[in-house]
Amino acid sequence: MASSGIHLTTLGHRIRHHRLDNGYTLDELGALVGVAGSQLSLIENGKREPKLSLLQAIAQATKTEVTDLISGEPRIDVPHSRSPSSGRRRVRCSGSSASRPCASRRA
Repeated sequence: MASSGIHLTTLGHRIRHHRLDNGYTLDELGALVGVAGSQLSLIENGKREPKLSLLQAIAQATKTEVTDLISGEPRIDVPHSRSPSSGRRRVRCSGSSASRPCASRRA
């Protein structure tokens, strides 16, 4: 699989992401898909290549698609609970105005 465009570590990270999003431990997901939690750990850490049938079971258990797990495209995460301002405070330098930003500091 690594030679077909996706690295096993990337696949493993995606599986872990979907497992955690669904609130499963390794053992819980393993029980749902019919493998030991230790086997899932090896897959998530890029040390084992899962069979397609196992990927299908993982995708079904985590409410996703196999293509989401094996796609060569990077996953785009949408922040879950961020305010439009990204939670940043606006800091005003003394003597500055909204039309004139603070002078940059030099080390």
